[in-house]
Amino acid sequence: MSKESEIKRLEAYVERLLDGYTGLKEQNRKLEYLVAQEQERSNRLQDRLDSMEADRGDISSRVGALIDRIERWEQELEIEQPEVDSAEMAVNESGAEAVVVDEPTQGSDEERGGGVQGSLFTTGSRTG
Repeated sequence: MSKESEIKRLEAYVERLLDGYTGLKEQNRKLEYLVAQEQERSNRLQDRLDSMEADRGDISSRVGALIDRIERWEQELEIEQPEVDSAEMAVNESGAEAVVVDEPTQGSDEERGGGVQGSLFTTGSRTG
């Protein structure tokens, strides 16, 4: 009888091992599915990132081209604009006299108003 009880005990042990193995296989299958989903998500995000980086490069080059055009335009305006003596008088639209004052031209862009943006909004003369 002791052999019979040992065989039953061995059968129960093997049954637990097989149940554990089956459970681990199921868990492994679920984890592989989750990994595949995350890999797909990662690929989609990488594609999106690549697209955004390409767009950023395109936008950067377009902005650079616009800045170059603005700088050329400003240079053309400076060439076309005649020099006005700071003591010269001018008449505005209402007929009142106004003194035309030139902005100082010496100094760096930063001293005159901040480079491209500062020079965009700086006119050659002001009325007062």
